[in-house]
Amino acid sequence: MTDLTARVVVVARADEDPGLAEKLADSGAAIVLCGRDGEALGALAGSLRARHGTRVAVYFGDPNDSGLAEMVAELFDSDTERDA
Repeated sequence: MTDLTARVVVVARADEDPGLAEKLADSGAAIVLCGRDGEALGALAGSLRARHGTRVAVYFGDPNDSGLAEMVAELFDSDTERDA
């Protein structure tokens, strides 16, 4: 992860290690938390929203799944259209 100006950042295994998501919370990017522990992901998402005002989405599964790209496009495509 080198481009912190990205509009959307995907954090793999955020349920096991929330450290990266916490570090990225003030970057201005929307964050997609990936993992399998819904309770941990939900708590982290709530914390990022409350403490940092971060836009957060949760994806249950592997970030390499094709469904993730579709979800990101649906949720955050309006950002791209506004910036065009």
